[in-house]
Order: sequence, then structure tokens, then C-alpha cells
Amino acid sequence: MDNARIIISNLSNIDEIGLSNRGNNALKRAGILKVKDLLETSNEDISSFRNVGAKTIAEITEIKARILTGDGFQYIGNEIIKAASDEKTIDDRLNSEKYPELNIPLKTLNLPERCKNCLDREGFQTVAEICTYTVKDFLQIRGMGVGSAETIIRMLKEAGYYREESRPMVNAANIDSDIQEVMDSIRGSRIKNFNEAELLSNLYQVRGKNPDAHHETFAFLAYQNPYILSTIEDYIMKQIEIGNGSVLKASLEDAMPDQIQNTTIFRRILAGLENENRIDIKDDVIFRDYPSIRKYAFQLDGKYKDILTRRLDGETLESIGSSYRVTRERIRQISTKVLAKRPARVKEDRFQYIFTTYDISAKDFSRIFEQPEYVGNYLEMTHEKRKNQKAFSEILEDELVSKELRLKAEKEIYAKYLKDGDVYISGYIGEVALYVLRNWNNEFRFVINPDKDSINAESDCYATAEDITKAIDSLYRMNGKELDNENEENRTGLNRLDRDIHVLHIENKRYRYYNIDEYDMNEFIDDLNLDQYQDVEISSALLFNRNRALMDEYDVRNANELHNLLKKTIPMYKPDLDIRFDRNPTIHFGNTDRDLQALNLMIEYAPISQQDLAEKYEETYGHAKLTVLANFLTNLNPYLHKGLYSIKQEIMPEKELDQFSKLLTNDFYTFDEVRQIYTNVLKGEDVKYINAYNLKRMRFRVYSNYLIRDTFD
Repeated sequence: MDNARIIISNLSNIDEIGLSNRGNNALKRAGILKVKDLLETSNEDISSFRNVGAKTIAEITEIKARILTGDGFQYIGNEIIKAASDEKTIDDRLNSEKYPELNIPLKTLNLPERCKNCLDREGFQTVAEICTYTVKDFLQIRGMGVGSAETIIRMLKEAGYYREESRPMVNAANIDSDIQEVMDSIRGSRIKNFNEAELLSNLYQVRGKNPDAHHETFAFLAYQNPYILSTIEDYIMKQIEIGNGSVLKASLEDAMPDQIQNTTIFRRILAGLENENRIDIKDDVIFRDYPSIRKYAFQLDGKYKDILTRRLDGETLESIGSSYRVTRERIRQISTKVLAKRPARVKEDRFQYIFTTYDISAKDFSRIFEQPEYVGNYLEMTHEKRKNQKAFSEILEDELVSKELRLKAEKEIYAKYLKDGDVYISGYIGEVALYVLRNWNNEFRFVINPDKDSINAESDCYATAEDITKAIDSLYRMNGKELDNENEENRTGLNRLDRDIHVLHIENKRYRYYNIDEYDMNEFIDDLNLDQYQDVEISSALLFNRNRALMDEYDVRNANELHNLLKKTIPMYKPDLDIRFDRNPTIHFGNTDRDLQALNLMIEYAPISQQDLAEKYEETYGHAKLTVLANFLTNLNPYLHKGLYSIKQEIMPEKELDQFSKLLTNDFYTFDEVRQIYTNVLKGEDVKYINAYNLKRMRFRVYSNYLIRDTFD
């Protein structure tokens, strides 16, 4: 179903296109008052409007795109929009005279309501007025769709009212050859915004004023006609807009009527636009023209001119302030004030989108895009960088940036790239290191160790920092370049591997590429059931050994890899877990106390040998026995005698032990609670009997300040 469309022309006010108040005000502040002005303004220019929010920019560019694509609008270029009450065209009046028998009311056709409303709105009253209309003619009527046009023609034919005839404006025998040549040349061009009836009318005006002009002379005069000239100019400006502010002169000339290609006529048209400051021609490229910030600076008076010019040239605030004997802050204030009064848009603003969107310095900008140094300095002074800037390499896929500028960026980006076969790798050392690691087993392992014809999956899958550096150096040499080890970025680039989620490393800084994208890490962490660990310090070896099947499924090959993987992924996938990672392989859950852990374990199993306690610690918490012996048991030395941990304890008599045991009916007690029961209920006097040994005899597991019945789950 065809929706009604708003008819607009180049001369329509921007208030008529349905923008919000913010959108209208933004355009007016930029000097854009007519639809023609909006269509001649590139999206890149719109995105650089000062003090305009992203939503308003998006609204303006969307409306502009809808006008150009006909989505909700009927754009008729330079044509005059007729109101319903306006006088009918000459063709309509001729039809009334030519077919008097059809001067009958339209309502006799009983047209569908939609068709009737469209015709009524445009002031059509009789059948004669529309009896020769084609589908194309009907589509010029506001709100008329193809379906409605075909319905009207069908009903006219069924009633015997339709009159098919040749259209004088298309192939009329009475058009002289000069006019016909111009029309044929224009029809053969890519300029499709001419209205043929208006074109023919204007060509007859040219003929009327110049009856003796023929061939090239007539063509020269025809393309100076205001309607023809302005239509071609509109096409040129539209092509510049489509090209985000620029277009190749050669491609534009190819789109012109063949009569004016490679002629003075075309050059005069471009010169006229250039004289009106609408375009700027540099070599083979045509740009939309704006005043230069440099020109604005030169127009200033006295110190304002001097300060802004020197700032554009890159001189520091301190240096300029020193010469004027004022502070750097005063120079900054003057610069800001002067720049605030610059024109609404200057030529250099066309680069705003690139400078604010991508991670690039002012100096690099001027160098990469072959602009004077003051351009980058101006952008740095006036356009604040956006948060979360994109990597400069992403500009190659950005269609908001002109092809010409993308080609310059591509030259810069790939100048820093390395090539391995058909693959381009960013020259950033961290990216190269990751590429080497990703292809370690398939390629670079053999580059570093050419004599080895097989790979041991357990050991050779890892690359040391030295191995990776050698592989990177080899890749550089393959590209005819030399790795600069003195460069700070190169020296620190390998640090990226420690942070990258695609890399696992183990002791002695040995790395392996881990294709984490193949796995569901949320599910992996859930399956480890980490919530069961509360206020405890463990080794990742405990998790690894208790979940061997899961480790195989997710290709985690040892406890060190597991520690590294969890350290990188838990902040991303389970940020609410109360967990922190110490030096590999130690993991802390909640509030931990290693000495207390060791003490509780000793109390539970004392008397116990030092070797056996270390084994129990490994079994319970995962840390290696030798590590426990060397580092974890120092604070238990007061309990160690001749290689045996023990606590001197008084033995409770059997009868009293039996009585007391029957009183302890709960599964959990603190030591204070047990002592209270012993003294208040059993009337025991010697609390020294309340010790780990006697409580173990009553089948309790004893810790530093509490006990749990050993049958408790």
C-alpha cells in the first residue's frame, strides 16, 4: 500500500520536513535554511556541527536520507510545488478543449476513495483533464501510488474515456534539431532530476531569444539557461554530498551530457560554483568549499591575529604567554574566545569526525592525511576527543569517511603492518606476538627449532618469551624490516600476552594460545561450583584434580593454566564472586587466614608428623607438599617436637567422659559453650579436661575455637 508522501523542492524551508525543534535550530545555526542547503551538506559536515547532540545529528541525517530515497517524501528538485487551487497546466487545458465530450465530472467514474482524494486535493474536476495521463504522469500527484494510478487508468478504459496519444514532450516532430540534440544529450546523461516538460519549455525560451543560434552556439546558450544550469549545479552538489564532501572531477564529467563533456561549458559551470564559494577544486578532486581557519585568523586584528596564528602553528601557551608577559591560562582564554567567534563551519571541520572518533594525534593526523600542520593543531584545540575512541585501523571500514581519505589511512596503516603469506598483521608488537602464538604449532615452532620434525603436545605447545621474540624478529626480516628492540612499545608489547584472554601461561613465562571463543566460560565456571568455598585459601591444583573430566572438555592442561584462565575470566563472567588471585597457583575465597587453616588441620589430626601434616594440607587445600613444608607450617613450630606435632592434654576419666558425651547432643559447639556445659551441668571443676584429645574421644572434629561432630555432613 502506497503511503502519502510530503512533496518538497529545493526551495522548501527546513521547517517543512518534520524535524524536531532541536533539529531545526541546529540547522538554522549552521546557516541551513532550505532543503537545497541540507542536501548539499555532507553527513561528515553535519556530524561536525558544534554543540549538537548525537541524537539530533542522527535525526537530521535520517531525514536527509529519507528525502534522497523518497521515503515519505517526493523530492522534485527545482520544480515549483503547485497548490490544489493553482491554475492547471497547458496540457490539462488542451485536453479539455481537445476532448469536450469528456468534460464530465470525475465523480461519474466512482473512483476508489484514495484515488478520488488524491485528485481532489490537486484540483482535478473533469475526466478530460486526466484522460491522457500515463502511470508516470499520475505519480507526479502527491500521495498517488502505482496501484492507484493503474486503477484510475483501468477504470477510464473500462468506461471508454481513456485516450492514448504520443507525448509532444518526448518525441515531437515539431521540435527543431538544436533543441532535440540538447534534450537527447541530457537524456543520455546520469542527471535524472530534469522535468522534461519544463526542460522543453526553457529550451523554447532559449530559441525564442536566439532564433539564429545553431549547433554548438545554441548548446552553449542552452546550458546558460537558469533552469538547466541550476539543475546541473544541483546534481554536482548532490554528488559531492554523496561522496562525503568530495568527488573526482573525471567521474563527475562522465555523468554530464555528452555535449558539454571536455568543453568550455562544463569548465564554466565549475568556475561559477567556485566563484560563488560553493566548491573548491584541487587537482582532480572537487570539494565543498568553506572558509579556512587560517583565513579567519588573518582577518583578525592585532594580538588576536598573532596569538591564534601562533597557536595554529603549534607554539605552546607558555611560549606565547612569555612574549606577552601573561600566564599560559590567559593565552588559553584568549584563544578560546577568538575560536568561539569563528564561522559556523570552516574548511578544516570536515576532518572533525575522523579526529574525534579515532585514536590519532594532531601531528600524525596532519602527516597521514597530507594536511598542513595547522590543521591538526586546529582540530586538537577545538574538537574534544570522544570517549572509547576506535582503533585507527577501523577507519578502513567506515563509510562515513571518504574513499580518498580512507586510501590515505590505508597507506599509513599497512605501512606498519607485517605480511605472512596472504595475512596482514598489525605492526603493534602485542598483535604480532599474539599472531605468532596462535600459529605456534603450525608454523613458528619449526622456525625457531628447524631441526625438530615433531611436536610434543605436553611441552612443545608452549613458547617462551624468548621464542616469541625470535619468531617476531624472523617475521620482520621476512618483510624486509628490522625489529627495533630499543623502542619502548616493542619492549613492553609482550606484556599484552599476560592480559589477553586468548593466552594461557604457566611457570617460567611459557605461553600457549587458547581458543576461548570455542567454549562457554559461564558454564565452565558454574560447573566448578566455586560457591562451596568460603573463607578459605586453596591451590588451583585442588580444583584441577577434582574436575579432571571438565578440564579435558575445556582443554585446560594443568593447574597453572586453570589459575591463569580463572584470573582472566571470572572478572568478566562472574564479577560478583568474592574471590581474588594471588601468585599462581593460590586462590583466596572471602576472608582467609593461612596460619589458622594450618592450625585447625593440626588440631584435628594431632598428634601427627610434619610429613603427614603436609600431605593432609595438600589433600585438603591442594598446595604441593614441598611448598607446605617450606612455607606454610612455620607458625606451628611451638607444637613440633621430634618431628611430631602434638598438644599436651589431660585425659578425662572414662566414667566422666561417658556422662559428658551424653550431654553433648548437638553437632556444633564453640569451645566456650562446651566449657559452660561442663561446669554448669556436669559440675566439672577442672576445665583442662576440655581439650582436643578428649573431644576427639567423644567423636568430634576439633578446630581452633569450635568443634563439629564427625558424622556431621
